[in-house]
Amino acid sequence: MKRYTSIMEGNKPAIRLLTSDLKGLPRYQEYTRYCTRSIPVRSKPKKVKKTSSFSISKCTVDDKTSIIVFLNRYGGNHQFYPNWTIDTLFHPDHTPGLKESDMLIARKQGEIVGCMAMWDQRSFRQTIIKGYHNGLSKISWLLNTYAKLFGYPMLPKCGTELKSCFISHIAIDEDDPEIFKALLVKCHNVLVNKDIEYMVIGFSDNHPLDEVVASSFRSIPVYSRLYLVSWDEDGIDPIKIVDNRIPSIEAAIL
Repeated sequence: MKRYTSIMEGNKPAIRLLTSDLKGLPRYQEYTRYCTRSIPVRSKPKKVKKTSSFSISKCTVDDKTSIIVFLNRYGGNHQFYPNWTIDTLFHPDHTPGLKESDMLIARKQGEIVGCMAMWDQRSFRQTIIKGYHNGLSKISWLLNTYAKLFGYPMLPKCGTELKSCFISHIAIDEDDPEIFKALLVKCHNVLVNKDIEYMVIGFSDNHPLDEVVASSFRSIPVYSRLYLVSWDEDGIDPIKIVDNRIPSIEAAIL
């Protein structure tokens, strides 16, 4: 059985402890670097590049079976991609708060070529701002003035919730950057009218779609290290089991 966990890059005490091979602890083997990016949702929709090669629409209940087939076909070409079934996708026990209407689908000549969902997890998972480091709080008024002027979300007050939404269930045929970017822009434009200030999306270091986000959207990156975790009684070496497929791990369920 393969397991993985994520440790923030700056958390040196945890990294030293968990990779120390102390008796009684599982073995942590570094696997890859992971980047979680928070993309500001601006006050106005982004311009959408017109294309005649594919269309984008909201998922419906009738799309569920075909979406599951597409997600799992995409996942089969990527390491650690979640497996979805008719009993887990859009189910309150497995994806609480996520509905069919929260997912966008790209189609080319009637066939699904991409999808991604806007998963608002604030009903069961919140990020609360406790404070700002490095004197950021002293210049917050200046940053918020700039943000308001240019349509960016302002820095939340300490003690308040970060209004964010995960971009999840990302599956793009052949990791096509044009389809991915069009879907992400469409998600942004949908969230403009919601009570959301940041889209949160994550990719492993060598995933081609991470570069699309970095080059096409302003974002705040946070880096962590992914470790494969195993016990001696497992009788396996996870590093030797994983193959050369690109890791595709969901930030929403990390």
